[in-house]
Amino acid sequence: MVHIERYMAWLTSVFGSFTLVFAVDSNIRLCFDAHGNFDPHKNASFLPALSEALAVGVYTSKAVSAIGAWRQLESTVCSYATCWQLLPKHNFGFGSHLSMMTLRAKYALSKRNMPEIALHGALQGSEVSTMQALNGSLDARTAAVQRIHAADVDACGCETCANASLRCFFKSFAGGPTTCRNFNTSLPECNPAQKQKTAFEVDPNSLVDIGGSFWSSAAAYAIFTRPSSALKRELRDEFEKLSLNTAPRPWLGVHLRHGDSCRDGEITGRVCSPARVYAPHVANLVKLYGYRSLIVTTDSDAALEALEAELPKWNLNALQLYTRDTKRIDPEIFRRVQRLEHAYGKGKDRTGPLVESWSEFYGFTVDFNLLAACDGFVGKFTSNLARIAFALMTTRHQCMLPYVSLDSYYCAGKVGKSYDSKRNRKANPHGVDMGTFPC
Repeated sequence: MVHIERYMAWLTSVFGSFTLVFAVDSNIRLCFDAHGNFDPHKNASFLPALSEALAVGVYTSKAVSAIGAWRQLESTVCSYATCWQLLPKHNFGFGSHLSMMTLRAKYALSKRNMPEIALHGALQGSEVSTMQALNGSLDARTAAVQRIHAADVDACGCETCANASLRCFFKSFAGGPTTCRNFNTSLPECNPAQKQKTAFEVDPNSLVDIGGSFWSSAAAYAIFTRPSSALKRELRDEFEKLSLNTAPRPWLGVHLRHGDSCRDGEITGRVCSPARVYAPHVANLVKLYGYRSLIVTTDSDAALEALEAELPKWNLNALQLYTRDTKRIDPEIFRRVQRLEHAYGKGKDRTGPLVESWSEFYGFTVDFNLLAACDGFVGKFTSNLARIAFALMTTRHQCMLPYVSLDSYYCAGKVGKSYDSKRNRKANPHGVDMGTFPC
């Protein structure tokens, strides 16, 4: 455990972009250390006794070490990077893309390559023109992404541009490939055939995994999802619209993923669970930790309505519920496509996309930032959005927080374990059968 004085100034420099959006009442303390040994990769829930909460100003040492390592990686990149690398696109879902890009960035840095992350393919080419031509007054999400795009056209790209990067929404690592020019170092684009220098003061390979598997990946998510100035303004507006500045702490985040998860469980290990499955876990966490506000993100109006109907059954009438009043995808679309990313291209009639990708990506970023502002979580770790949000949540608090994953352990890359997956099922150490899913 580490005391606040030792790193608060540094923490503010790294995560200062969060502080303007996410106000946390320091008197509400649901921060736990579990002797530094708890591993979400091996547990689908964490429900410690409230008496075990850390004192104000005390944090988990592994979390602090991981953040410190990533800060060092960023501040010294020009001393060890030999070239910059545009990471290859991973054009599955938005959550999958962001997760995979973060993991690839970790690997690139371990090889002394400065990573630059490409924008998701569904946000490039003709999709840019489609977004720009929409009437922003009809959809607040469209108006928001139009403002974000206008704020940095170079990063966000155009219909014929090939240089669109994720810095359209999030800050580039260390300021991007050109930052080393300020240190009289010009980084060329990486050439796999070219031999790299071997003598360096900083060994990035020794830093990317400091803190252990969970905390190092959580810190990486935090580094690569720092909002750009334009996105930060929109997030602040979203929080104000929900009146979250007056929402009583602590907050419990709930992610109700329906949509395409209701039909692709054989692949993802995720099935579509009704709201009544979530409600008892919400009630239990409220009882154990005194959560006063419920922050709900979902892709389904029906699931949201069902959850609202369940809360009184568990005597949760006093719990204040906050959720974005936003346009959600027509359920009919999920009957027409196997996965949501298939709806971003042209439909079967070839007349245009079924879903406008820029607005959906914006909704995705707002949702995981809303959840990241919470003090506990209920959802499913088979969802990339859920894992990203929980990683950011714990990194912001610098400690472990109460959570329940209804279907799987946490994972970061490779293969995850899910109670619902039919693949490669075998008993876990507790004697319960679990299958695998691509994480």
